[in-house]
Amino acid sequence: MKLTQLLSILFIIALSNAPIYAGTVSWNTSGDGNWSAPSNWSPLETPVQTDTVVINNAGSGKITLDTDAGIMKLTVGGSHQLVLSQYSLTVSSAEPLKVFVTSETGHGKLYDWTSSGGHSKLQAGDAICQAAADSAGLSGTYKVWLSTDVNDAYCWIQGYTGQKADNCGQSSLPVAAGPWVRTDGNPFAATIDKLVNNGPVYTPARYDENGSVVVSGVYWTGTYTTGNEVTGANCDNWTGTSSSSYASMGGVDGTNYFWSGMGGYPCSGSYPLLCFQTGAGPALANLSLPYGAKKVFLTSTTQNGNLGGIAGADAICVARATAAAIPNAAHFKAWISDDSTDAIDHVTVNSAGPWYRLDGVRIAYNKAELLTVPLFTAIAVTENGDYRGSFSVWTGTQTTGTKSTFNCVNWTHSGSSDGDGLVGTAGYSSYVWTAWGPMACDQNGALYCFEDD
Repeated sequence: MKLTQLLSILFIIALSNAPIYAGTVSWNTSGDGNWSAPSNWSPLETPVQTDTVVINNAGSGKITLDTDAGIMKLTVGGSHQLVLSQYSLTVSSAEPLKVFVTSETGHGKLYDWTSSGGHSKLQAGDAICQAAADSAGLSGTYKVWLSTDVNDAYCWIQGYTGQKADNCGQSSLPVAAGPWVRTDGNPFAATIDKLVNNGPVYTPARYDENGSVVVSGVYWTGTYTTGNEVTGANCDNWTGTSSSSYASMGGVDGTNYFWSGMGGYPCSGSYPLLCFQTGAGPALANLSLPYGAKKVFLTSTTQNGNLGGIAGADAICVARATAAAIPNAAHFKAWISDDSTDAIDHVTVNSAGPWYRLDGVRIAYNKAELLTVPLFTAIAVTENGDYRGSFSVWTGTQTTGTKSTFNCVNWTHSGSSDGDGLVGTAGYSSYVWTAWGPMACDQNGALYCFEDD
């Protein structure tokens, strides 16, 4: 018996009674293949932490684990070999905590929502979240991410009242909650203290309690990304419906800066809520770059619109990758267009993907997905591994990957009267990742840098 087969059998013995939350993902390839390739699985998605993985189809190929991975259960049959190589496969029967956006929507007076149970204010939000979870068969207790004048969301989802500045009424600030995954099994965020300190928001909330993509672009929060209330932006403590009062929101497709506390929306509108499962859950599976994956990052530095043309933008990417000692640093290119060049052709001359952030979270499997919004997640990790959210990013590029008319005279001008350059915004994965709007050329923007070959 080969060692690789023995390892697989040991996983089966240890976890034969593991619960199943998400779907079952089955290996569909009879020959050799890499774990990270979605085409090798049915359905066509790489397994995630809440999945049960079944490998029992006909064939005798080698399944190469080319990235760190985490799943809930593994069943192997037939003659396949699971080759772990230098990567790790974490199989944990502990069900991860979940976060979701409600499929139900309503205005700012939560008492009027169908699932409020006759409650008002934050208690109504909790009732709505719990009803959604129960209807979807999700176990555990769920609380709403909302703040009022006297209660911060940071405290509320951990079962405390009061404000973060006062340690939620405790002797020290509670930090045990989390981490969380979305209802599709992909990671959302680490523990609460990291979430509210510009820590990683790995993927946008985006999914409802049933594992379906949310249609609404925003959800009610009344809360900054720090977990504190946004003063006066909470629909009169979630009792008002006036179009003249408003609440701050979170972005369904937003990460770091944009997942909570953005903008102000009238309380008469109809939007969902963000719900967190309470408690401290198992650690997220390790994230790592799959073998052969291309890297993408956001530059930590910014500069005005005189980039020295596209060649100068590429040189900035190479310099930042080199300074951070990123492998293959000389082969990074800027996601940028000018009058004669489209970004999608510029960064993909020799590469078809996939592209991953440096923290191991996928951006796009292939070139087509770069042109499909929203992206899987936002390009919000710098070459140094820092998480950023609100940077403007020079692109000159529409969501089709093609040139716009705003390019600071082909990225050679930096004066206030030299026109504009189209920018995207880091931290958001919808169309605004590349086409937020024009910005004056004397302003500073970052760059998106893609590894090509």
